[in-house]
Amino acid sequence: MNITVTFQDGKWLVQPDPAIVTVGEKVAWLVRWPRSTTNVVRWAIYFTPFRYRHALVATTRNSHLGTILARNHSLEQGLKKEGANLDDMTDHYGIIGPVTPTDPGEYKYGINAADAETEKEIGDDDPKLIVRAH
Repeated sequence: MNITVTFQDGKWLVQPDPAIVTVGEKVAWLVRWPRSTTNVVRWAIYFTPFRYRHALVATTRNSHLGTILARNHSLEQGLKKEGANLDDMTDHYGIIGPVTPTDPGEYKYGINAADAETEKEIGDDDPKLIVRAH
């Protein structure tokens, strides 16, 4: 299962939330920030159901693509006309995982974004993950 995590305008959107998976099913997080002024972002997922002691981390560099599209409507319309998936055209995009849960239960897990150059926290959220037995 892929869980999509979007951060924009100081708000988190996690889809699905809650995420429902089965023990042994691979889970990955697709992290994205469509329009950002931050150059490098460190994304972290921290939780317990996968038996990792440390956070799962990805670092993304700003492509400025989302910002360019937001400012250039003719480019955006041209790409749409060509059938491009504009949801994937963001300033920051990365993947964390996959990992495989081993223990059934209901878990809150953390998502954190920080400026990787200054270590300043940008945002933190606590969505829910439900792991079901086979």
